[in-house]
Amino acid sequence: MIVTNIEEAQENLRILLQKACFGEEIIIRWQGQEIKLAPINNSRTLGRKRGQYHVWIADDFNVLPNDVLEAFTDPKE
Repeated sequence: MIVTNIEEAQENLRILLQKACFGEEIIIRWQGQEIKLAPINNSRTLGRKRGQYHVWIADDFNVLPNDVLEAFTDPKE
């Protein structure tokens, strides 16, 4: 957890936003209050809270359809 004041937060806003997006808890102290900086929809936390998410990957996840494969294949080969 990172706790900072408003002046430091203004100087380091880009870094604090990146850390918040990766799940770091950011608290900014401003006018006697503590404000939590957090993303509204954080899909990057998947797997961080064990047991709360279920991920399913199809058996053919890494199989390309022929038309897509042909589009990326050099006809000279």
